[in-house]
Amino acid sequence: MGALADRVGARRLSVYGLVGLAIGVAAFFPLLNTGQPTLAILVVALTNGIAGKAFWAPYAGIMSTLFSTEMRYSGMSFSFQLAGILGGGIAPFVAASLLELTDSWVPIMLYGLVAIAVSIGCVIAVRPHDRPASGIRAGVESASVGEEAKQ
Repeated sequence: MGALADRVGARRLSVYGLVGLAIGVAAFFPLLNTGQPTLAILVVALTNGIAGKAFWAPYAGIMSTLFSTEMRYSGMSFSFQLAGILGGGIAPFVAASLLELTDSWVPIMLYGLVAIAVSIGCVIAVRPHDRPASGIRAGVESASVGEEAKQ
């Protein structure tokens, strides 16, 4: 997937992967209700095996471009952990509540599709950080290190 991201673009591949995940989410619940779980399992395997990888493969590369070099590690870590708490942490509770309130899988599917739509919007909206690191100029850093070593 990394080579494909290099050819088509990381953000484009991520959007394609998210669209594939949306198709998988939309197909999963109706297939599960057919009484033949094999079909639903096949959709999950294909969705996670192809579309999921298309989204996740370029993820670190995209995230690393969003922060300056001074903030890159902390920015990526903080955003990843916060997303896991807010997005993944509450999802099971929301899904269980939706099922209890409606006695239907449709709101759960719509919840998943809304989450994917938000993700697509975020991938499209974010722009790379384009400023160089503050205080670092090409060649100056290595020259000063060499001078200190001689003294």
